[in-house]
Amino acid sequence: MKTYTILKTMVLAAVVLINCGAGCSSENDDPKAEGDTYKLMLGTWKLDRITTRQEQSNGTYKNSSNYAKDRTIDVVWEFEKNGGFTSHDNKGNRQTGNWSLKVQKSTANYIDEGILTLTGSWTKEIAQVFGKEKLEYIITQGEDGGKLYFIALIQSKDFTDDKLNTIIEYQYIKQ
Repeated sequence: MKTYTILKTMVLAAVVLINCGAGCSSENDDPKAEGDTYKLMLGTWKLDRITTRQEQSNGTYKNSSNYAKDRTIDVVWEFEKNGGFTSHDNKGNRQTGNWSLKVQKSTANYIDEGILTLTGSWTKEIAQVFGKEKLEYIITQGEDGGKLYFIALIQSKDFTDDKLNTIIEYQYIKQ
């Protein structure tokens, strides 16, 4: 049963990620990132890995990690300087919207801690899947093996019937 719940969570997370952006945004939704740190997010990013940490009834966490290529999930995000983004996948889905970035801690090369907010007419529905009012991800950046990455994390107690905490991390590699 627990395996089914974890599998259901992974599938839901992938569906939400692929559909993030289903709809159009209005010209009024044009958030801008703060200062120059937004430049660290500009460009094309490809989904590399999805990690799920699901709380167990005894308070411990069960981890599962899957590489996107092993699950034939091919999601690419393009963050633009004007506050817009485009998301597309290997199934031909293409969505657009707007993004904003609130950096709480950074270095010259990386965002150590920040909040990435995606906006558009579709975001409230997706946020509700996570039990949230707005579609926001906690993000961090780093480098591994010479490749720049960012991790977008979302946490929710609304994935399971018993309301245990679930954390989903999406790791993207700079293209």
